[in-house]
Formats: sequence, structure tokens, C-alpha cells
Amino acid sequence: MEGTISLFGFPSTSAHLDVRSRSTTWRVSWCSAFIGGGVLLAPLVGLVPPHVPWIIAALGVGGFLGLRKWRERFTILTLKGFCPKCGGPLSLPPGTPLRPVMTLPCPGCNHDSRLMVDASRVVDIGEAGK
Repeated sequence: MEGTISLFGFPSTSAHLDVRSRSTTWRVSWCSAFIGGGVLLAPLVGLVPPHVPWIIAALGVGGFLGLRKWRERFTILTLKGFCPKCGGPLSLPPGTPLRPVMTLPCPGCNHDSRLMVDASRVVDIGEAGK
């Protein structure tokens, strides 16, 4: 899959991403696990005074993490690209959820470039080999 790395005032560079498609089953499983974990944890942390804030926090964190997993349609495995300013290599940690627009910090020049990806044209590396 291809993307574009841009930084204001410099010519854009291209990026190559290897991604893994996440099935609906995978997304529902992880979403349910996080939300269920928050629901199961709420009564336990509710025993600690002050009771209500801990319950709200457990339910809120479980719901937030569950929603993030539900929205994760693709996961980045590798990113190969170069900074538009200094030409240094840019990377993201494996397992980062793919979003249409992402920030890429450059360790060389300390500028934050923008990675733009057209998610409708994503080619899964698992599907490409079939």
C-alpha cells in the first residue's frame, strides 16, 4: 500500500506500508473483551472509596479502548518512508492502527510530518499473496 508523507514547505515523499486487515470477527472479539473487562472491573474498583469515580473510570476506559478496537480496520506492520526535510528514515511501531491521516515524528530533524493514506485502496499483504 502506498501513502504520501508531507511537511509544509518541502516536497512530499512517498511511503510504502504493509498492513494487516482486521476482520469483523477480530474487531468484535477485541471490542467485547475491552468493554467486558471494564464492566467486570467496575464492581471491584467500586469498593475503593470514593466509589463512583472509580466505577466511571473503569467503564469509561473499557468503552474507550473497545471503541478503538472496533474502528481498527487495518493494522500497520511496517512503514518505509523518508522525511521530506532531512531525508532520514521514518517509522511507526508495528501494531499501530491505520488512520487516513497520521503524524510521523522524525528522529533526525525533530519535525512532525503527515502521512496520508487512501484507506479505500488498501491492499492487505495477506490478500496480495493469494
